[in-house]
Amino acid sequence: MRQRYWVCLRKNNTSFLLRFLELSYEKQAVLVPVRIIILEVSMKKLSDLSTGPDGVIWIVFILFTILSIILLSGHGSWLISGYNTASKEEKAKYNEKKLCRTMGIGMAVIAVLILVMGMFEDVLPAFFVYIAVGIILADVAVIIIVGNTICGK
Repeated sequence: MRQRYWVCLRKNNTSFLLRFLELSYEKQAVLVPVRIIILEVSMKKLSDLSTGPDGVIWIVFILFTILSIILLSGHGSWLISGYNTASKEEKAKYNEKKLCRTMGIGMAVIAVLILVMGMFEDVLPAFFVYIAVGIILADVAVIIIVGNTICGK
């Protein structure tokens, strides 16, 4: 009866998965390699994905921080898309200070996320990009919901 064995070897962040087939040859079991699968196990870092200069992320962080400070102070309603072009009757339906603060908190969350990604790009794994996109999408959804419900008069 033939037995199959799988053996996993590691060398330099690469795993080799070897499949052996046991054959009997003159009453002795002989292991014959049948298949070799190379598994790439190396974990890429966030810094491996960046191709541009590192200063760009800091410029984006500073921009988001300035915008969030303006919005958190209650000013800057002219930055909110839709609100700045609304008629006076539509603007009367919303509390301008609450709306500005809600948008400012949302921008601050994104600014902190950009700061974390910029500071820890050598430590964070590459898949953190997907986590960051998920956090940003959830943040935008919360901003839209809160802006349309709680910020109304």
